[in-house]
Amino acid sequence: MKLGAIYSKEKTTFTLFSPVADSVFVIFYDKGNDSTETGRLEMMRGEGELRSIFSATAEGNLDGVYYTYEVHTSDGTFSSHDPYARACGVNGHRSMVLTCQRLILMDLQMRTGQSLQIL
Repeated sequence: MKLGAIYSKEKTTFTLFSPVADSVFVIFYDKGNDSTETGRLEMMRGEGELRSIFSATAEGNLDGVYYTYEVHTSDGTFSSHDPYARACGVNGHRSMVLTCQRLILMDLQMRTGQSLQIL
């Protein structure tokens, strides 16, 4: 089982391992910091041996969308980045859904200082 955000152009599946969570939501943002929530998706708890696994699928192309997990436990509600994320926003507080193309483009922009676009 793959953990984290598993991306395709049609959908992204979010999977988190959390043995202490009672419920988990994926919270979406349009920026890596200082922006308000743009949506949320409740994650479903696995059954039996997979009881500590939470999963949800968001339809559509989420390339470049930022997200966090809102984790509800008996001790309270906590916001967390995705520990399995492949990319993150400012200071790592938000995770980012990212295609390999976008990652390569961002690397090239940082190395060259040029503004580039995915075609």
